[in-house]
Amino acid sequence: MQSNNSSPASAAKTIKIRSFIKGEFVLFASLLCAIVSSFFCPPSVDYLGYIDWNVLSLLMCLMLTVEGFTSIGFFTIIANKVTKSIHHFTILVLMLVLLPFIVAMLVTNDVALIAFVPFAITILVKMDRKALIIPVVVLQTISANLGSMATPIGNPQNLFVFTKYELSIGQFASVVLPFIPLGVALLVIVTSLIVLYNNRTRKEKAIVASNSLPQLQTQSPVQSTADDAALSKMPISRVIVYTLLFVLCILSVVRVVDYFITWAIVLIAFFIVDRKLIIRIDWCLLLTFICFFIFSGNIGNIEVIKSFVVSLMQKNVFFCSLGLSQVISNVPAAILLSGFTDNWRDLILGADIGGLGTPIASLASLISLKIYMKMKDSRPGRYILCFLALNALFLIVFIAIAVLHG
Repeated sequence: MQSNNSSPASAAKTIKIRSFIKGEFVLFASLLCAIVSSFFCPPSVDYLGYIDWNVLSLLMCLMLTVEGFTSIGFFTIIANKVTKSIHHFTILVLMLVLLPFIVAMLVTNDVALIAFVPFAITILVKMDRKALIIPVVVLQTISANLGSMATPIGNPQNLFVFTKYELSIGQFASVVLPFIPLGVALLVIVTSLIVLYNNRTRKEKAIVASNSLPQLQTQSPVQSTADDAALSKMPISRVIVYTLLFVLCILSVVRVVDYFITWAIVLIAFFIVDRKLIIRIDWCLLLTFICFFIFSGNIGNIEVIKSFVVSLMQKNVFFCSLGLSQVISNVPAAILLSGFTDNWRDLILGADIGGLGTPIASLASLISLKIYMKMKDSRPGRYILCFLALNALFLIVFIAIAVLHG
């Protein structure tokens, strides 16, 4: 009897472990790389020197601050306020697609998608526009990845490169900003064409006045008839605290405030305000960074591999960064290749543009896929096909512009 009872429990535990490994395959891949490389470079105190503690602490601080805003429903309420007065369907969908672009500049592409993908799905389902869910979610993903290019805090690889190479805001902006208007224009054109096609199939071009936009509930109960009530229920004291901490993080990114001081203040503040949020941040991402720092450091000490990577990088840093991003995702690609080049311009462009393409090219893309797959009657196969098609379009255009611009 005992073995029969333990068998289902053991099977359930095995399923949970497999599910965790599958969901965090990048972490386990990075861990495997670090372990294998350690056979060639045995563990020592030198490993601590491989790790960029500045980047890790700043990333942790930003993740905590954004988690704080998310916990009080800040982004959902703002999205409701923005879409509240829109009465034309095309404008609504454009707003749903462009919101992640704008927000990703400040709070990373991951957070922008966590906040706005469920919001878009809820609106489209309630308006009986399910046919648009897949293309809109895919375009939101592309939008967040492109918008995150614009600032040093938009995504982890930008923060890493900006910090490692000690760049100024002007240096960083001169490389990435020319691509931002192109991204917005392409998103608007593609989104408009998709909505136009959908409208024609439905013989419908606008939202009827009586069909008001649905309001999405936040973590605090919000009445659909009183959107302003949500704002009044939001704890203003926490908004102020999180805003001040976010400003402090920005000051550390631009090297006005020492990163250790910021890390200490943010950690103490969250321990006092809401210590549960410290557990909820993406620790797996931080561990992935550590593993790839160790792997990159070890590879740099293996002469044969180092020579091979350097020879590839000398040919074309941009395409090396972009190509590797398609296989291991752009964050670890930037970390790994940074040890072999001083050409940060092509490195960051390759990693940022390389976020387009395969579903694993950017970890943020997997977030959207996971959220979509939780939806009833989801079609993962159709989603992947749409994802690959639209990403290929944007990737080809951006590669062409990067080559011409370079």
